[in-house]
Amino acid sequence: MNPSEQAQPGLRLLARGEYAAAVSSFETALRAHPQDVDSWFGLARAQLALGKPEAARTALARTVALAPGHSAAQALIASLEDDGGSPEVLKRLASLAQAPGAGFIEHYAHAQALLRRGQDDEASKSLRAALTLQPESPQALVDLGQIALRQGRADKARDAFRVASGLAPGEWMPRLLHARALMALRHFAQAMTVLNEAVAAHPREVPLQQARFECALIQGEPQKALEAAQALETLKPGDANPLYQRGLALLTLGKLPEAAQALQESLRLAPEAIEPKHALAQVRTAQGQQGEALSLLEELQRAAPRALEPVLDLSRLYLAEDRTAEAERVLRALSAEHPEEPRVNLNLALALFKQDRKPEALSFIERVKASRDASLVEQARKLEAQIHGAPLRPPLIRG
Repeated sequence: MNPSEQAQPGLRLLARGEYAAAVSSFETALRAHPQDVDSWFGLARAQLALGKPEAARTALARTVALAPGHSAAQALIASLEDDGGSPEVLKRLASLAQAPGAGFIEHYAHAQALLRRGQDDEASKSLRAALTLQPESPQALVDLGQIALRQGRADKARDAFRVASGLAPGEWMPRLLHARALMALRHFAQAMTVLNEAVAAHPREVPLQQARFECALIQGEPQKALEAAQALETLKPGDANPLYQRGLALLTLGKLPEAAQALQESLRLAPEAIEPKHALAQVRTAQGQQGEALSLLEELQRAAPRALEPVLDLSRLYLAEDRTAEAERVLRALSAEHPEEPRVNLNLALALFKQDRKPEALSFIERVKASRDASLVEQARKLEAQIHGAPLRPPLIRG
């Protein structure tokens, strides 16, 4: 059934994402036509899009009072009642979606309820049913993409987010998700292109700058990471994290004094934070200040004995100083949380070897040999050969 004439201007605004203007249009229509069902329902949808559930409830109540069989309105009412745990609400939404003539909203509301319950496979079916009725729905495509990403199907996620981005050119979230999917596929250059375009259109969106920082750092472009960190500092003044990110970018660029200054400022704002303290320890190590690096890493190990990267760095420094018993102690604690981590196992094997506990070392070497990291496997084999008497130097200590 075609919508009423008076509702059509508001529906066009709604379709363009101009939700506040849509509310005004529907309210104007309802002043002249207070019994118009389509305007009440359109008003409810616009209020929901603006994050005003109570106003939406009022408009939905008027919709079903005027049209008791309005299944789309009933689906939205059920969605507003849904806490993610009520089997009765889920059953009602399923019934509305399965009824003859069910539309996009009924299927989409059912999918949302399934997502709230973690039922991704069933939600995918409902979302596809919704898309057969409204193929150009960016929100349904985004939801399908997020399911695919959770299920490790980054290629499918990328495709869904790319189409959603084209359908909603004024929205930044689909572009961010598109970039995240590309990063999961290790297509970092493409991801950076998507993020740069999104940032150009939405320069004040923190999640975009955050993703840009991460992508640049992984891609090996610390100067771009530094630019993103500086943008985040502007967007989040007084926040410790952008300072940490600036420090990390400067560390990667080899600008050690500047990195230390930024990281110390970050720690002043967040003295218990692990990441900036670890990065500062890395700066001190690079500056040859091993004593201060050790102090920072020991402090971190006491606070977070199972934090992988800081404790690995600590074990590396202990091993370099032949403090093998201490290296073993911190690595044993770490191994309880990361029993299959090859770097932990390699460093443990080396600590045991240096203590002349060769049979124990061999058990950890076997774990390393199962790794997919060819470099680590090679080092493990060299250590194994030395245990068996071959005149080889021990492997480098991996941090």
